[in-house]
Amino acid sequence: MNFVFGQDHVVANWVKQRLDGIVNGFGLCTAIGIEENNQLIAGVVYHDYRRFSIQISMASETPRWCSRRTLSVLLGYPFHRCKVERITSCTAKNNRRLRSLVTRLGFKLEGTIRRGFDGRHDLLIYGLLKDEAAKWIDPKGTT
Repeated sequence: MNFVFGQDHVVANWVKQRLDGIVNGFGLCTAIGIEENNQLIAGVVYHDYRRFSIQISMASETPRWCSRRTLSVLLGYPFHRCKVERITSCTAKNNRRLRSLVTRLGFKLEGTIRRGFDGRHDLLIYGLLKDEAAKWIDPKGTT
């Protein structure tokens, strides 16, 4: 597996096509893709940067993307490069797979926007603070 850097528009568009509810894209963003056999299998988009926080959205075709090395890069980018103190992730309440993943990564459920996902399902807001991500990322930011 390889990382795809510098192709923000391509990766963000790939992620957008796989997520419900993203109508106008992500706006100004940075994206990292993960490819296997020259095909994207996962992508992460960092958007809504607010100096101390950033939102993360992701999509994948397979769970094979998820390794400790990949997590170190994907979680290390916002904390080391963007110098944020927190990452925010929003998902539909019925998206059990993503909710399980973010919970295992250390994200904490911070709130619910009733029927905020698609007018039918609640939108759940999760947050991960820099010190809560320490076990996943290289402290020197060298990954």
